[in-house]
Amino acid sequence: MANNIQPIVMPKLGLSMTEGMVAKWRVTTGARVAPGDVLADIETSKLTTELETPGAGVIRGELVAPQVELSVGALLCVLADEAATDRQIEEFIAGFVPAESDGMEAADTDPEADHSADVTAPQAATEAAQGATDTSSSTGSTIPDSLQGGADDAQTPATHLARKLAKRLGLNLNKVAGSGRRSRVSKQDIERAVVAAGGRLPAAGDHIASASPAVKPGDPQVRTTPSARRLATAAGLDLAQITPTGTRGRVTKIDVENAIAARSPALAEQTPGELSAEDYEAAFDELPLTPMRRAIARRLLESKQTAPHFRLVVEVNIDPLLTLRSDLNRDETHGKISINDLLVKAVAATLARTPAVNIQFDGKVIRRFHDAHVAVAVALDEGLLTPIVRAANKKSVMEISRTITALSERARARSLTREEFEGGTFTVSNLGMFGIKSFDAIINPPQAAILAVGAAQPRRIPSADGDITATMLTATLSCDHRVIDGATGARFLQSFKELMEHPYQLLV
Repeated sequence: MANNIQPIVMPKLGLSMTEGMVAKWRVTTGARVAPGDVLADIETSKLTTELETPGAGVIRGELVAPQVELSVGALLCVLADEAATDRQIEEFIAGFVPAESDGMEAADTDPEADHSADVTAPQAATEAAQGATDTSSSTGSTIPDSLQGGADDAQTPATHLARKLAKRLGLNLNKVAGSGRRSRVSKQDIERAVVAAGGRLPAAGDHIASASPAVKPGDPQVRTTPSARRLATAAGLDLAQITPTGTRGRVTKIDVENAIAARSPALAEQTPGELSAEDYEAAFDELPLTPMRRAIARRLLESKQTAPHFRLVVEVNIDPLLTLRSDLNRDETHGKISINDLLVKAVAATLARTPAVNIQFDGKVIRRFHDAHVAVAVALDEGLLTPIVRAANKKSVMEISRTITALSERARARSLTREEFEGGTFTVSNLGMFGIKSFDAIINPPQAAILAVGAAQPRRIPSADGDITATMLTATLSCDHRVIDGATGARFLQSFKELMEHPYQLLV
């Protein structure tokens, strides 16, 4: 590494973080920065944080595209001093290899294999999206047709040098057998495949020049976004004839819409009732999954696939709880107590009574906690966050109320710290404010249970003195049957119902 050049990479902001993305750049190429200056906002599945520059210098090279997921350690930009030449910057970027981390594959076991770091799936997808589709024209080399063309190889595991060589030769990695760990393709694998197929590689010293091939109408190698390609196909437009305005010459959806309007102004002014079926099919927005949405999808799929859920339902008369809340809120100097605050307090007290539910399970070991660290689901536009009320069993109702308010505000601002949303022992998900009577919730691993709380509604219930009207609430407990039995879950709900219907115990 040159002394006057240093990489700015995707930071690892938590033990479980494997990827993130630049939500917004605060600098541009050529900007002079000082130590501590904010370079970008980095978004992960749980939070958004500021990336600060480690030293003084000038931002050099091309900034990585925002809103593209990258692995931890991936190069975002380069920091250098003015003495560094453009050629040095280019050579540094071309030879950059991310440092290995817990989320990266180990090197090939083959002693002759190329030990460059893998190009990860997010990086490969970025290359594909940016149209890195150069084919090779070389001196004294012949690449057999059997190794060219075919399905997109962006997801094929390959080393950095192997992917660069394949791109220069116009070779599809899907057609090369990888000899590395998890069938990763190395540079030597490509060389062997070319020779075995009857081809010929460039002789030592030959230059492999990258050249963009002439794009045929409808050629899938046109640099474009997926939504632009679909819209162009529906409109019968040739992508090669559309002037691109996107990064690295990509055709964007707006470019296609402009081409449609230019081709037929009358069509662009049609009312919705005059559009054809094809126009309706093309009228949609394609939204990529955010890191948060990806994390939710991954974790809940894991939970449903690995944790055998069973559910128990209880009806609770919360009229005594409502009376207690009204009494507590008569003095407004300390703030308002919500039903949810009392719910969290009741859950924490119940966990203290039934410690067999106050656990985490990683598939091998059960961790039973001394205190109840209750996670509270907070709904955001892009998904859910579950900030944690630590040791809620030892907090008063007012302390819990203040903690939930502060955590919810930071969750909506995406400014929670890792300690504030990781390590919960139980989750409360309350949809009562939306009028939902009852629902089933999916356990958030490594927790082993979650309580789904519905809306409180007046109902007629039988009593010794005849039917009475009471405010009833439905609570559904989801348990991981691997570590919590039905009787244990039933005892939890029995205790929860007792505390909710005799809430004075929450104040003792």
